[in-house]
Amino acid sequence: MARESSYLSLVPDFATAVKRAHRLLKEEEIKRLPVDPFQIARNRGWGPIPYYYNESPDSSLKYGFIMPNEDGDYKIYFNEYAKNEEQKRWTIAHEIGHMVLHIGKYDFSQIHKDEKLYGKLEVEAHYFAAELLAPMALLKIMGVTRTHEIASVCEINLDAAAKREEQIRKCSHFPVFKRARWWMRLQFDEYLQPLGFRKENLMREILDPWQSG
Repeated sequence: MARESSYLSLVPDFATAVKRAHRLLKEEEIKRLPVDPFQIARNRGWGPIPYYYNESPDSSLKYGFIMPNEDGDYKIYFNEYAKNEEQKRWTIAHEIGHMVLHIGKYDFSQIHKDEKLYGKLEVEAHYFAAELLAPMALLKIMGVTRTHEIASVCEINLDAAAKREEQIRKCSHFPVFKRARWWMRLQFDEYLQPLGFRKENLMREILDPWQSG
């Protein structure tokens, strides 16, 4: 039983990652795409703080990290020399994921010593970043479900967009995404209206958030 419990503790918690991304979208009153992770970090007092590193491409400093300052408050750091703006945006969103999912729950000074736990946390932060920058329910509402469309609308790189396309295909029917349809239609209404969506069509979404699509 203990072994099973230990195994389950290393399984990425995708549902919580999605729910926390949704909570942040609501709290920050995000109303249009692309989402600005830099502004979210600034609003929360998390930085982001640039650094300049142009050495080994395999280094852990390649993209970004979180680290406590002298007061013990964690800040987000990102590499200004990262290959493109899309990568920087993803890095900030990924580190925000660590901030909201993992700070206070794990000892980050020890995390790299446990490869399996480190892998779990990285997967969760990646999934959080995907939902923050490319909200699945919103993309389905917009009909933006192909790699190049996702990359363009959400300003993420093609690799991340390709993974998002696959996730939309496999997971968009899950309840956590179905339930997000109606509030995203409301919150993003001004953004959606020029694209052909109107408030008068919202009631069906609100009354039946489980509908297909």
